[in-house]
Amino acid sequence: MRRLAPASRSRSSNSSTPSVNNTVPDPGSLIALARSDDEVLRRAALLLCDGNADEELLEALAHSAVDPASVVRQALAQALADYSWWGLDHVVARLLLDPDSDVRIAAVRAARWRPALEPRLVERLKTDDYWRTRQEIARALGHGTPRAVVIHPARRPRRGRRQRCGRPSAPPPSKQHLGALGGYPADCRGPVFPCSRRPTARVSRLRAGLCPLLLAWLDERCQQ
Repeated sequence: MRRLAPASRSRSSNSSTPSVNNTVPDPGSLIALARSDDEVLRRAALLLCDGNADEELLEALAHSAVDPASVVRQALAQALADYSWWGLDHVVARLLLDPDSDVRIAAVRAARWRPALEPRLVERLKTDDYWRTRQEIARALGHGTPRAVVIHPARRPRRGRRQRCGRPSAPPPSKQHLGALGGYPADCRGPVFPCSRRPTARVSRLRAGLCPLLLAWLDERCQQ
C-alpha cells in the first residue's frame, strides 16, 4: 500500500491541473499579449490565435507588421497565410517589403491566394535581391491568374547582379502557365517578335515539304 500512495497522489494532482492544450485565450487576453513589451508574448498572441478574431483583435495583431522583432513579423505573415479570411491585404503588401528575407518568404505565401496582390508579386519578382524569395514568388504566381502573369512576364535581374549563395534567378511563372494552358489565354494576345525575312527565305529554299511547321510558324510571326 505504501508503494501505491505516491502514484495515487500524483494522479490526483494531475487531475486537479487544468489542461490548456486545447484552450484558446479570449480576445481580451490576446490583445494584452499583442501589446506586451515582451516579444515572446507578442509572438504568442499570433500563435495562440485560432483564426477567430474580431475587429479590435485584428487591429492589434496587424500592428505587428511594424514590430521591431523579426520573429513577430514572421509569425504575423504565417498567420495571414493560415487565415486568409482576415483580409489585411495592405499588411501583407507591407510585409513583402520587409528587410528580413524569412518574413518576406512567409508574406509571399500569405499573398498566394490574394489576386489583388499579384501585381505586387510580379514587381517583387523583378526586384527582390534574395533568390529564395524570388523562387517562392514564382511558385505563388504559378497558381495565380494567368492574364496577370502572362501579360507582365517577369524579367530576370540584370547581368552582373550578384546572387546570394551563387544561385540563379527564379524561373518566370509564365512558362508554367503557358504549359498548362497549351498557349496564351484566349483573351491575351501573344508577344510580337521582331521578324526577319532571311530565315523564312532560307527555309523556303529547302526541299518542298521538309519543314512545313517551321515555315508556317515563321510566316505567322512575320505577318503579326
